Amino acid sequence: MCFKRSTFNWLIGFLGTSAAVAVSYRWIDRIVALWVHDHLRHPHHETLAQVGSVPDPSILFALFGLVLLGMRAVTNRLLSKHEMTALVGCNAIIVFEALKDQLKVFFGRTWPETWVQNNPSFIKDGAYGFHFMQGGIAFRSFPSGHMGAVCVVLTVLWACYPKYRWLYLIAGLAAGTGLVAGNYHFLSDVLAGAFVGISTGWVALEIWKASPRFAA
Repeated sequence: MCFKRSTFNWLIGFLGTSAAVAVSYRWIDRIVALWVHDHLRHPHHETLAQVGSVPDPSILFALFGLVLLGMRAVTNRLLSKHEMTALVGCNAIIVFEALKDQLKVFFGRTWPETWVQNNPSFIKDGAYGFHFMQGGIAFRSFPSGHMGAVCVVLTVLWACYPKYRWLYLIAGLAAGTGLVAGNYHFLSDVLAGAFVGISTGWVALEIWKASPRFAA
């Protein structure tokens, strides 16, 4: 029954996120991108561009954590709650990174601004929209991988350490605001990335809870 309720809540979240993404794509994304470009741009914007183009390192940390904790687990050592939380988070991030890459190729959306390799963008070229099944760095704006990775971690922490949920909310809002305010992503990219990240974290937690070995 609990699982069914969770699934129902996920479906509501999916429909709500889909509606929010559609509204943002149609009426909000371009307005926000233009405002950010006109009002938050400054002489050192090129430095921000270099910082914003740094690859997401989460997959490397997740792989390292998975190997380290996996080796402890296969030696029949009982993992602590903190270690199990880290293990679930690492698995979730690895799954998310693979899923995110496929979604980016499927949707093929161009970026708000031009950051690397002179990629076409809304600000520079007026390029706006989805180019389905189009690969390449120029078509990888949707969904936001950085936002999703943050939300994977925050979702696992939210469930395992509920005392600090207020801090997780602040961290999530700060991450999303920074991505939009820097014109690294459209608002709808961030919304979609957050939903995919939360969903991945939630599924990882459900699998963990269903495992007989860790049911206690």
